[in-house]
Amino acid sequence: MPALPLATPVSSPDQRPNGRMAACDPCRSRKVACDHRHPVCTRCLKRNQENDCKYSASVVRPSSQSRASAKRQNRSTPGSYSIYDTSIDSEAREEATRRVHRTSRGSTPSYSTPTVRTGRDQWYVLEESRNSLLLIGESNADVDDPELRNLPENSFQTMPAPLRDTCIRVLKCLPGRSNQLLVFHRAEDPVINWLSVITARTIDTLNELTQELGSEGDDGLDLIAQRLCTNTARPVRSDCPTASVWMDQFSGDNIRWESIALLWVYVEHMSDLYTCHLPHKLITWRPGKGSLETACAKLEQCIQITRHFTEGNDVLLNLYLQKSRANSLIEGDAAMSTWETYSTAVAMSTYLGLHKLPSDPSYRPTFCSELRRRLACQVFLSDKLGVSFTGTPPLLSHRYFTSPLPLDITDAELLTDDPSTLIQVHQRLDKHGWNPEGSLSTAAALRVRVQIAFLRDEIMEMALGTTPYVRIDCILDIRRRQEELFMTLPPCVSYSENDTLTNGVDFITIYIKTIIYLEHLQNLFLIDRLLLKNNYTEVGDLLLTSFTMVSVVLDFWMCKDLYINLIVQRNHQWLVLAYAGLASGILCQEILLPSFDGVHPKHSHISHSTIIQNLSILVAFLKGITNTADADLCAHCRISIQRVLDHHLNNQLNKKSPNVTNPAELNLGSVEQPDFQFEILDTFDWMRPDAQ
Repeated sequence: MPALPLATPVSSPDQRPNGRMAACDPCRSRKVACDHRHPVCTRCLKRNQENDCKYSASVVRPSSQSRASAKRQNRSTPGSYSIYDTSIDSEAREEATRRVHRTSRGSTPSYSTPTVRTGRDQWYVLEESRNSLLLIGESNADVDDPELRNLPENSFQTMPAPLRDTCIRVLKCLPGRSNQLLVFHRAEDPVINWLSVITARTIDTLNELTQELGSEGDDGLDLIAQRLCTNTARPVRSDCPTASVWMDQFSGDNIRWESIALLWVYVEHMSDLYTCHLPHKLITWRPGKGSLETACAKLEQCIQITRHFTEGNDVLLNLYLQKSRANSLIEGDAAMSTWETYSTAVAMSTYLGLHKLPSDPSYRPTFCSELRRRLACQVFLSDKLGVSFTGTPPLLSHRYFTSPLPLDITDAELLTDDPSTLIQVHQRLDKHGWNPEGSLSTAAALRVRVQIAFLRDEIMEMALGTTPYVRIDCILDIRRRQEELFMTLPPCVSYSENDTLTNGVDFITIYIKTIIYLEHLQNLFLIDRLLLKNNYTEVGDLLLTSFTMVSVVLDFWMCKDLYINLIVQRNHQWLVLAYAGLASGILCQEILLPSFDGVHPKHSHISHSTIIQNLSILVAFLKGITNTADADLCAHCRISIQRVLDHHLNNQLNKKSPNVTNPAELNLGSVEQPDFQFEILDTFDWMRPDAQ
């Protein structure tokens, strides 16, 4: 423990201007009782924060002119910024507290507390009142406990035994330990995003700790766990001026359990749609040890440890998002574990106030502000993707989501520590936030997908709501806006059939543009199904949309061997079911009950022959999807399509033409129909005996 600062003789504790004893700055910021001891209070002594224990509340306030001069001087002084500075604007906070309590009972809110407290102010006042009473009457409640006196607060040794065991199990999986699962490399990984930077810093820190404590065995792991726990208990600031200052909170001497969790996110490419496909060179699995299931399990353990110390922060929210995506691949989108993890992510995002981030015309982007915008949009987008597959009600409605879209700024530009660079980047954007000369990036892809998701949420509101009558003009308005959105997309995210590897387009660009196009088509598909449900057939072409969805998926799947990327192949299995499998039900109905003869009168590329060819290829692809969470649904879909093809081709061969008006009347044999659990998505409902 570092030496305590020399005590100065004092006759009595410092006092506030109103006569009450002043709490030290750390206790005031954490809203806990302070015993007012000098030179260091008991709580700061237990938390190893001797150097931070200061009593600034009793200092005589300077005049307003002096304060303004001091603020200007602080802004111009290099190196004066601290990521854990709890004395910023303490006068303003103290004045606001006195206005609420009239007697200076309040304390400074910690940085982990959400900045948006609308609807929670009454509880905030009660919490401050409670802590004020503690300051008055119970400041020495835990000082006389001899065990707690010798242990820092949030100590590894004071954690529940099962959680301590979890800490050690996670650390033993790191390189150089008995149960090593990962291998660290010293390769120079390109700066992709903040995840790659923090991962590189975490690796360096762990290597240093291994060299220092490697000879101490499990005792060394205890020391590493102690450091991680102490740092994780610190609040995370979300208003840092630069990316480096923000990332310093998770690396070096400030390494946290969130930093360890990000290692498992990195090794399994759990990230956004764009960066997850970029090359990762810093971490690989130990031969024969790697799997998505293992990474998900270790990520869950790190999250449990982190939640012991904090209620939420931006990185922890990102960890919940990545875990929910991993669960969807392992156990399926409809699994309880997937929805449980994702619902926690939604709850944390609203707790942090991300659903209503401010939108100011004079907004100037920073790393933290853009990161929070991206996180908010990722939560909203994930909700709509899950709803469109399972038919469950959305957890986050567009009616309560007012956060603006992230700007079209690349990750490299966002990571710069030069404020002038971000200003220049911001100035070249158009009035809608797009970079006219920009290329495909994380922000560009997210912006488009979230705009599509907003329209999808309106569709879901009509499809899942309890309103007995849906206005046709509202549905048509959504369709018009969807088509306008797709027509006005910048070239960097617009789908084109000419985007191929042979034309020099990289596979990441092709993949992301394909995803965006399929999500656009799915919105049109849902709208057309909703129109037909309300007996409106004047607008829309469900057959064309369905045929295009199947064709796009099959064209991409037939070239998948050219994309030497396991992440693309892993995610594409979901695409086959979510888009091609969904649309195949409409094509099957067209085969059984044709609406035209030979070639389609409006679309010459659609004919009964091309429909049968696409369905035949789709059957082969669905047959190859095994050992996945949705393998049963794929099998049911494949068998249903195969029965329809057999029935049609056999009847054509025997020159039979069954006179039926409902496909359910056909004898297709006993088969379990695929159930997409959502009426306007359930395109195989006509196969059930109760179909009308």
